[in-house]
Order: sequence, then structure tokens, then C-alpha cells
Amino acid sequence: MAGSETSTRPFDVAMYLRTPEDAAAYLSAALEENDPAAFRRAYG
Repeated sequence: MAGSETSTRPFDVAMYLRTPEDAAAYLSAALEENDPAAFRRAYG
């Protein structure tokens, strides 16, 4: 598809974390990656 462009918009996970439990689950998943940088990005 020559000439077609894909438009994107910024993604903000905070828009989807509605409860403290959602936030805790998100941070727990980041910790499971065993990557300190990934956790720091998730923590914000």
C-alpha cells in the first residue's frame, strides 16, 4: 500500500488503571520482568 500512513496516538496506561488493585497488578507484572528499568518505567 504505497503512500498510506498509519496514524498513532500516545498510549497512557494510567487511563486504564481504574482501581488501586489494577495499579498493583500492573506494577506486579512489571516486577516479574526482572528488569529494574521496566519497573521504573511502569512506576512512572
